[in-house]
Amino acid sequence: MVWAEPLPDLCEDAMAFDPSFDFVKTIVVLLDKCFIGSRNPDVIGNSVPAHVYDSTDSERAIEMAQDVLNTVKQKLEVS
Repeated sequence: MVWAEPLPDLCEDAMAFDPSFDFVKTIVVLLDKCFIGSRNPDVIGNSVPAHVYDSTDSERAIEMAQDVLNTVKQKLEVS
């Protein structure tokens, strides 16, 4: 079994130590939407993820994920 926490929930936990994670949370909410819809086709109704998501969506999600990762890395360096 794989254990995972939704990213917004992890940000909520991190906000107890650093309130600026509120900004990160706004980004990861968008990433969660990409993850849920692309991995669970029943979420998007009668469509197929390949017909809903295109390369632009993928590129933007990668950019957002890199921004989040860089932000978290910077925060870890400061700690």
